[in-house]
Amino acid sequence: MDDRNWHHVRIVAVLNCVLGGMHLLALLMVLYNLSRGNSIGSEVLTRSLMVALTVFSVPYIVIGVGLFLRKRWAMLAAKYCDPILLLEFPAGSPLGLYSIWLFWFRSPEAVFSPTPPKLSVLEKDD
Repeated sequence: MDDRNWHHVRIVAVLNCVLGGMHLLALLMVLYNLSRGNSIGSEVLTRSLMVALTVFSVPYIVIGVGLFLRKRWAMLAAKYCDPILLLEFPAGSPLGLYSIWLFWFRSPEAVFSPTPPKLSVLEKDD
């Protein structure tokens, strides 16, 4: 296993979980304001903001956990979902750039590929 690439994958996993957690925290703040009768404008705007925060938070937390567990699907999901974070300035842009660098230019597939078990062939004398 390539330890340097695994180190970078762990950093991306932590950053994905942190960014997803920040989205969930923002969702909780919107819910708190909504429960107190304070809306951010119209009711439709508040509800759509809640849906958008949920849609953006859950996949990144799942991707982060999957990267920690070294799942290949998580690497593919991070490879194609994290560049979307470039649009999320200022918090998401560094993670988007770091993920592009890691998954497109460093190719850490060796971290996610299962190592075949070592088989010992016993020769038996007849």
